[in-house]
Amino acid sequence: MPTSAAPRRLRLRLGLAAALLAAGAAPALAGEPWPAAATPPLSGTDLDWRLALRGAWIADGAGGRFETLTIPAVTFSRETLRGGYSVSADAEIALGEAGGIRLGALRAGLAGTYRLDALIGLAGRLDLSLSQDDPDAPADPAGTAAAALVGSAAGEVTVSRGFGRFDAVLRASASRSVHGETTRHDGAVIDNSDQDNWTAGAGLRLGYRVTPMVAAFVDGRAGYQLYDVASPTYLVRLDAADYSLRAGLAARWRGVLEAEAAAGVNLRRFAEPGFPDLVTTLYDASLSWRPDETLTLGARVSTAVGAPGPEESGLARVAYSAGADLRYQANARLAVRGSAGWSSASFAGTTRSETGFSAGAGLDYLLNAGTTLTADYAYGATSEDADAAPDIEHRVTFGVTLARPHRAAMTD
Repeated sequence: MPTSAAPRRLRLRLGLAAALLAAGAAPALAGEPWPAAATPPLSGTDLDWRLALRGAWIADGAGGRFETLTIPAVTFSRETLRGGYSVSADAEIALGEAGGIRLGALRAGLAGTYRLDALIGLAGRLDLSLSQDDPDAPADPAGTAAAALVGSAAGEVTVSRGFGRFDAVLRASASRSVHGETTRHDGAVIDNSDQDNWTAGAGLRLGYRVTPMVAAFVDGRAGYQLYDVASPTYLVRLDAADYSLRAGLAARWRGVLEAEAAAGVNLRRFAEPGFPDLVTTLYDASLSWRPDETLTLGARVSTAVGAPGPEESGLARVAYSAGADLRYQANARLAVRGSAGWSSASFAGTTRSETGFSAGAGLDYLLNAGTTLTADYAYGATSEDADAAPDIEHRVTFGVTLARPHRAAMTD
């Protein structure tokens, strides 16, 4: 995951939908510090679908342009007496002013849970994705005609076991990442196959329930990243083992508050003897607060250590990010959304760095039980170095979302 940067992984256009709230809250429960309730859910099936149509006006250093987006999504889920599973798929298809079609994203996922008894639970998930950045986004270098197409597959299996006030979660994971070519306006084609890699790892989380609402935990992980070919910069593969250890606290309160904060250290040890070890301090936190049915607030801080990315120099990329988002249901028809984010990345073995900031706001207006009108504004700025002028993007989006009506939805 040459010195220019095609897909930067600093995508600064925050999605302002409620899905980001879930993304911020999910890490807090990834280790499940409390055994699940013994009462099984009712069995049943559900099929959800939606189709979002968006038109966006984008203004940046290159001028202004118009883009239309088609975003279909479908989810099938089934709950059983001992667990459940879900299958989901969604896509983001962009059409520019010149008529060119870009597959922004294509994703599919499979997730399931199964409870052997009141104390032992199994869970697993498989995520597949195919994505391509907008070549005109501020995170991409000038002169990019077509950003690299990136494919990934990631899977994880977990086993949890309760022991009174203690609990343990054992997990194993693996992933595959493949990077296509980057094309420039001058006709040059950049091969990113040196970033194709496999990863595998295992981890163990041990928790202790201090009070009915607060749990302390220790989380350790070991993994390995294996590249397909040698780096064109260093002429050897950047294979490396990662070892991390974190400790922290997690809290839940009556379905209103879910929070987790942890700190630790990560050691990346390269297979090439000439490369120095990379030691990184880890900061991870998440918060989900819902004082009532009208307001939801999410916040998160995270650290990531991994591949430098397509067209990047350096041995590894170390990134810190922070973000917050909220949703306020003003009345039965109108919802207001807002978000802000910050990120900073450095590349081991170089003096290069990247920073970014983003902010946005949006409105959802429920026209009827299956139709929602949306309006959004998003601001993004990225800087490749501390002294460099930032690349700035403004994006104004209007659209409509058609979805399957639910019984709980408002009707005329």
